[in-house]
Amino acid sequence: EPLANATIHIPNGTYACWSAFLAEYGKLYGINYFKALETPQSFTYNFESNGGTEVESVQSYDLWSLPYTEWAGEGERFFQGWFTKDGSVDGDWGERVFGAPYVGKADSLGVVTLYARFGADRYEDGSDVPFAFVVSETTRKLTLNAWTTTFFEFTPERDGLYLMKMNFDHVAYSDSGFGTFDKATNTVNGYRYTPVYDENWNILYLGFECKAGQTYYIFYEFSEQNIYTGEIEVPLAEYEFTVEWQGEIPAQQA
Repeated sequence: EPLANATIHIPNGTYACWSAFLAEYGKLYGINYFKALETPQSFTYNFESNGGTEVESVQSYDLWSLPYTEWAGEGERFFQGWFTKDGSVDGDWGERVFGAPYVGKADSLGVVTLYARFGADRYEDGSDVPFAFVVSETTRKLTLNAWTTTFFEFTPERDGLYLMKMNFDHVAYSDSGFGTFDKATNTVNGYRYTPVYDENWNILYLGFECKAGQTYYIFYEFSEQNIYTGEIEVPLAEYEFTVEWQGEIPAQQA
């Protein structure tokens, strides 16, 4: 046990979640060398809504997702994200914060405070549900990094089964799902595919069941692979996305 008497120190504000996971994993399975890991400090994350709906504090090492808040004041304003500074007075918002994971820099009391920003413009970068790219049955070209989870917003004009399609020129792997957004839990409730069969139970078509006028969220993951080396790459490139109608919603199939 070369690390039996050693401790790996984790500076505050650094990426500490993996060490926390490994330490717990080591305790569970009795792997001695995990004892060398120092237990990371747990912070209190406070969320100042700045006119949005109230968000409860969280006690954690890090944030793998960020809470949802929406404008509660007069008029229409859009949530533009969580920031490290309150720029509502002087315009200095510091840095925009993203989850998966985010480890904040705590004050002397062990508190990390994040500030909601609202504005007249809707942010659209696909990083989370409030910032989802709006897509339709018309092809949209977007410049994205592969190997990330990207969110899309879709409101169909007609009932039916739908699938998200993208150009697969260089894509090695992709996965997608439809769902509705639950504001209370800040999660997308995923749907399963609905298949349509012929009289011999062969699949005619399948897709996600959608109703006209209902807003759905699509989470999409894809990667690119170099066909010569087999290595996964993460390029910034232009892709085409289309939500395609597959067919009618079936009556209950016997």
